[in-house]
Amino acid sequence: FDNGTGGFSANGDEYVIRLHRDADGRLILPPLPWSHVVANPQAGFIATETGAGCTWTVNSRENRLTHWSNDPVSDPHSEAFYLREAAQQAYWSPTAGPADSGAVQEVRYGFGYVEYSQRCADLDQRLLQFVPAEDQVKISRLRLHNHADEAREFDFFAYAHLALGNGSRSHRHSIRTWFDDDAGALFAVNSQRLLAGRV
Repeated sequence: FDNGTGGFSANGDEYVIRLHRDADGRLILPPLPWSHVVANPQAGFIATETGAGCTWTVNSRENRLTHWSNDPVSDPHSEAFYLREAAQQAYWSPTAGPADSGAVQEVRYGFGYVEYSQRCADLDQRLLQFVPAEDQVKISRLRLHNHADEAREFDFFAYAHLALGNGSRSHRHSIRTWFDDDAGALFAVNSQRLLAGRV
């Protein structure tokens, strides 16, 4: 059932989207964002072919961790990853957005996961995202394979436009973040929801 942009894999386990380029190098996207939902009973996320989407726990409407714009045209990113090679003064995303690498992209929607892959700058990149069957956590694992003759250094950054609720504008100024050195983790809380006795 391949339609020129996507189709099922030979065994039917995955829906595979191949984002090619036109003669001017522009990425050819589907007419509208193609979404994939990955969830267990307690947590989940939406992913689109460009890497956009949102994450939630317990309730996908009332307890979003990151914003969901529900914009069927522009598909903005409330979550994103960036790779940077400082020696080359270059940066890009391992997905088609928000910082397009100029590479051909392949996206695989499977049962319980999404995987993005591309090759640019002599570097294979595979970003796998999933929610474990039992845990309230979204896992993103990036694998890199350097095809250059020399060793290289990359910085990897993550971005999240936090909602910590239903995305109401009234929550914007009540979100507080801090970094815990001992845990090696970034924490965030919506104080407005804490005062209301909600998670």
